[in-house]
Amino acid sequence: MASASSHTCRPHSTSTYSNPVINQDFPDPNCITVADTFYVFATNFGELQASDSHVQLATTKDMVTFQLQPDALPKLPSWAKTGRTWAPNVTHVHTTDGSLFVLYFVAWDTQSDRQAIGVATSKNPEGPYQSHHPAPVILQADQGGSIDPSVFTDSNGKQWLLFKNDGNPVDQPTYIYLRPLSSDALQFAGGEQVLIQNDQHWEGKVVEAPFMWKHAGRYYLFYSGNGYTSPEYAVGYAVADHITGPFNKHPEPVLKSDGAVIGPGACCIVRGPNDTEWMLYHSWNQDRTYRAMSIAELTWHEDKPVVHASWGKPQHAPFL
Repeated sequence: MASASSHTCRPHSTSTYSNPVINQDFPDPNCITVADTFYVFATNFGELQASDSHVQLATTKDMVTFQLQPDALPKLPSWAKTGRTWAPNVTHVHTTDGSLFVLYFVAWDTQSDRQAIGVATSKNPEGPYQSHHPAPVILQADQGGSIDPSVFTDSNGKQWLLFKNDGNPVDQPTYIYLRPLSSDALQFAGGEQVLIQNDQHWEGKVVEAPFMWKHAGRYYLFYSGNGYTSPEYAVGYAVADHITGPFNKHPEPVLKSDGAVIGPGACCIVRGPNDTEWMLYHSWNQDRTYRAMSIAELTWHEDKPVVHASWGKPQHAPFL
């Protein structure tokens, strides 16, 4: 699948598109933009879990036609075992040695048998990324493990790492955490704090997949809730005036199952042409056998996000 040589996922017109734009298993998408290219990283899942593939990668210049690339993380660190490599997140930093790309990822910790967060680096956005850490950088073993890292770079350049404790498999509450990062995004610059937990009916036992976005000077924490295998899985958001909160949740999801859109979640947001904003997310195919990737324009109404999601219907493409 995604670890094979580069090829086109599916052909599209550049003036219109129909979701899904990557019609194969491509969950937990995370995107960075370098020059005129979008790099989208994704969880390994399904058949890939039994293979040596760890981080899926696809590239595009128009957000419609994607080229699958080789594994971005071809070798796991010594503390991790093959199988459950999830939720890759890449950020671009500038160091005294030049440009650096930092990949946070989730892997299966051999010693604790829990999910844990690791970090790897590359001089190139496509990798290959390498991790030389002898241990995970975050492992909340007493809270079920740690997953879903997401780096947020504020307008002042300060960087933060969001993540979630994996409490739901061990019948514990789930929390979204925030921790400050150093300027090179490779070390922590302070302790962690809780931003939100699962306390809304629609969330069930889970809040996860955090993604921070700044709009009109305020901080919007997008996250997913409920079980990922369920059609009740959805994307919600909470808002704060400061990065550290307090965050106030909107009572209903901003993106949820609707017709052919089934169990959408694990979103990220990128800027398109003319300062438009686009949400990338996964949702189940119609047989619910894999999670494909879709895109939707994100607009704002009275400072509330509106996601224009669809499946199988022609839409105006980001780059007309």
